[in-house]
Amino acid sequence: MQKKIVAVAATVLCASAMPVMAQATGASKVELSGIVDAAVRHTTNEGADQGSLTKMVGGGMSQSRWGIKVEEDLGGGSKALVELEHRFNTDTGEKDTTAPFFQLAYVGLQGPYGRLTMGRQWNVLFDVVTSTYASFPYSPYMDAYKPELGMAMGARTSNMLKYLIATPDRKWVGAVQYSFKEGNDGAATANQASGAAQTAYMNTLMGGGTPAQAAAAASAAATALIGPQTIGTLAGGAVRTVGGYLRYSADGLSLGGGYLRTELPTGTDVDAWTLGGSYRTGPWYFNAGY
Repeated sequence: MQKKIVAVAATVLCASAMPVMAQATGASKVELSGIVDAAVRHTTNEGADQGSLTKMVGGGMSQSRWGIKVEEDLGGGSKALVELEHRFNTDTGEKDTTAPFFQLAYVGLQGPYGRLTMGRQWNVLFDVVTSTYASFPYSPYMDAYKPELGMAMGARTSNMLKYLIATPDRKWVGAVQYSFKEGNDGAATANQASGAAQTAYMNTLMGGGTPAQAAAAASAAATALIGPQTIGTLAGGAVRTVGGYLRYSADGLSLGGGYLRTELPTGTDVDAWTLGGSYRTGPWYFNAGY
């Protein structure tokens, strides 16, 4: 089966990195930026009947978003940081139903000895791939399937502390992260699923259903509870994580690697790591990663 996709997209850059406030020192600023993107897409061999489908989608080349960045000079080479970013679907004006309103939301301090940030942020796996050997370096942060999104344990993590340090020439950059497991209670989730299953089982029997139908209803109720909770917890970051990355970049060559351990709501630990590099020369870009 061959599937063809034809899309017509429109992208508008809105107020990109536009400073709207500055103190007399000129070192403190607020920046507003964003992208609005929509497309009309025609797909062949769509669905079970392998027919065609034409529809509007809320992003042709990139997901629509707007953001606020704040830098406040504290003197002595130190500054306070704030970043908020909201993503939405242009075709409906609604936010992504699987993600929070602000997909990035953190505050931090930066000084001579590095940068410490706290809140919902990109995790270290996503950081090292997008900055070192992104599969599509011109739009690495688009919420479409890419290895750096699909295999980075949710890409963003909530309740995170991240410490980043770099050499003055930024040839070497490293970071470590730790996130608290707020709400990551596997026992509570299991108890809720058990209760939902028992309720569905009894309701089905009392409604005249057979034991087999009651068992199927109980299974569906438990799955409906555990599935979305587990997925939402991973995406929302109510998990404990610890990890870090290190990258080197000079003269067009970039090399890096990262590691992240994630404790899922059920108590399972997932160890993820990545290695790769890229090289730029003129208009050419070569990359490889594992």
